[in-house]
Amino acid sequence: YRRGLIGNVSHELRTPITALQAVLENVVDGVAEPDPATMRMALAQTERLGELVTNLLDLSRIEGGAIPLQISRFEVDEFLRDAVEHATVAAADVTVSVRVSPPGLHAVADPARLRQVVVNLVDNAIRHSPPGGRVTVLAAAAGTSGLRLEVCDEGPGIPPAERERV
Repeated sequence: YRRGLIGNVSHELRTPITALQAVLENVVDGVAEPDPATMRMALAQTERLGELVTNLLDLSRIEGGAIPLQISRFEVDEFLRDAVEHATVAAADVTVSVRVSPPGLHAVADPARLRQVVVNLVDNAIRHSPPGGRVTVLAAAAGTSGLRLEVCDEGPGIPPAERERV
């Protein structure tokens, strides 16, 4: 289990590090100008690194029982659109849409923890979508008090042998 976790964390950290390094190398080499757009891209990758490290620390604290959940009621459509916006910084060629049923649906959960999950799922869906692909985030009421969230993409999917591990 620990070896798999280390591999996943390494992969998740490597992506923004590689993107940030490429941006900075281009500026240092004179290929790109340190204009606002370039600096925003570098900042976005740095923010992504910070989020990943925070998620890792939170996971460690949760496993140790040190983080109590902060439950609140929130509007699902607004929550998902905000989460999608944070996941789509570098997704110019992938369209992400949000559908909530019924409109005005509310949820009761820890929005910060749930946001981490949604951002990671959407980020992975974007990363594995073909250019020009679509990612759809669906939310629906489940039963009398549940919430069902789905993130669908047009990527290759998880190989059957890996599905149990995921």
